[in-house]
Amino acid sequence: MMANFTTTGIILIAGNSTRYNKKINKNFEKIDNRYVLTYSLNVFNQSNRIDDIILVIRLEDIEMLKIILRDFKFKKPLKLVMGGRTRQESVYMLYK
Repeated sequence: MMANFTTTGIILIAGNSTRYNKKINKNFEKIDNRYVLTYSLNVFNQSNRIDDIILVIRLEDIEMLKIILRDFKFKKPLKLVMGGRTRQESVYMLYK
């Protein structure tokens, strides 16, 4: 008998974008009039191999995220997880 597995797409956007060298999270920039984050979300949302999506985000970015997601049409469940100070801490938060 085959086990019934699910696949979760995880997008880590809780970072400070320090290498980006700007004061804004690079995921909140626009390319071709679309937020960078929506490109990743769209791929995960359209994939037949992804069952649900987790966004790891900083608390201070929630308001901007609401603006970005306001008109986004999700086909899959979305879960928000608050990230840590580093990528390592953010990934750890997924398993708490």
